[in-house]
Amino acid sequence: MAALKRRELERRLVALGFVRLPGGNSSHRHYVGHGVKLTVTGHGPADASSNVVAGIRRQLRAVGLDL
Repeated sequence: MAALKRRELERRLVALGFVRLPGGNSSHRHYVGHGVKLTVTGHGPADASSNVVAGIRRQLRAVGLDL
């Protein structure tokens, strides 16, 4: 699986109809849509970790979507 930048991941989520929730005291970004709440880490390297991407894909597939 090719590396996916966090910003690209966020763009794809918005394109799928997810809405970013208001921020808190964390660098993590929360998105909600289709009955699912997703968290994208906001720290570390610009590439989203493969574990984060795999978790998000797993949650999306459960509701019939894919990145």
